[in-house]
Amino acid sequence: MSSSQSEISNFSEKFDRARQLQDRGDLSGAIAEYRSILDVDSENLAALHQLAQLSEARGDFEAAIGHYRKAIELDSEPPFWVYRHFGFALSQQEQLAEAVAAYQKAIAANPEDVSTYGLLGQVQGRKGDIEGAISCYQKQIELSSNIPIWVYLNLGDGLSQIDRLEEAIEAYTKALELEPENAGIQRLLDAVTARKEADEVDPLRLPNGCKGKGSWRRRWQNIDRFWRRMGVTWWRCIRWRRFVRVWDGGMRRWRGIGGQLRWMPSRRFGCIGIWGLP
Repeated sequence: MSSSQSEISNFSEKFDRARQLQDRGDLSGAIAEYRSILDVDSENLAALHQLAQLSEARGDFEAAIGHYRKAIELDSEPPFWVYRHFGFALSQQEQLAEAVAAYQKAIAANPEDVSTYGLLGQVQGRKGDIEGAISCYQKQIELSSNIPIWVYLNLGDGLSQIDRLEEAIEAYTKALELEPENAGIQRLLDAVTARKEADEVDPLRLPNGCKGKGSWRRRWQNIDRFWRRMGVTWWRCIRWRRFVRVWDGGMRRWRGIGGQLRWMPSRRFGCIGIWGLP
């Protein structure tokens, strides 16, 4: 038997032993076997893949990242699942930008893999890319009818954050259909429904206690939606925290914003109340 044939036979035996150890739950022993293969052949992709997955299963994400990274460098066309697992390991180490790139490569390699869209949506949500996360969850729902409940919940959360309340209500309703007895989902649905009803009654209303990042943005969005819905020619903010000018077909009103805009009489709409700006 030649030396190359002997090495192949030896590798095959080591792989068999490693799998037997895995089946028995001895992950440390299996890892040792795969490492012994890499000691002889550092570019053995099968051993790198197995070692990466075992490291991931043990929660050693730093080691898993190293093995996946090396496997990707050695393989000209890595399978999509390698990128998907690589993205997951990166996300667990808060390397979110790289995780997004890995998930996107997994999707490019296999656009029909539904679960990758949800994983990408989670990472984008953690990065603060709410629109990107929503797009991923919606794509996952479009591709499959068997959607886990957390996808609908995350989608509802994202939609409610950017005031797409009707869509958020629909997402929470789908989640509640999957778990009708879940009181937490019912509370989320009730809260968003109440917000939508309040906006319909008073479009300029800002929820009580809403302060800090995003509050001023939401208020100006609400004002803009209100005037557009009423058919107002235009409105604009002048000297941001001092004055607002509104033109409703010829009638103008100026009010200072020291702390709160007072009631603004209007021929067309009666009285329009605008709450104080931050």
